[in-house]
Amino acid sequence: MNWQQFLGIAVSILIPAVTGMLLWVWALWQSHHALKLKVAEEYPKAQALDEIKKDVRELRDVVYRIALKMEVPVFTEPYHR
Repeated sequence: MNWQQFLGIAVSILIPAVTGMLLWVWALWQSHHALKLKVAEEYPKAQALDEIKKDVRELRDVVYRIALKMEVPVFTEPYHR
């Protein structure tokens, strides 16, 4: 096998490999942007965040009530009766 045959084989293998890598990176880039768009569309709206905050406050009040019944000191804001 001489040098020109080896170079021909290497080029015939490398060109499709490089093309495939470029296509793969392009597809990955597109899917990344599609995911960013989906996350932005499904990001919790202000009303949903307010509901989550309300639920967290209610859970915090339950924990404070349990702490009061168990006579455990609470060093953050106390439960309001």
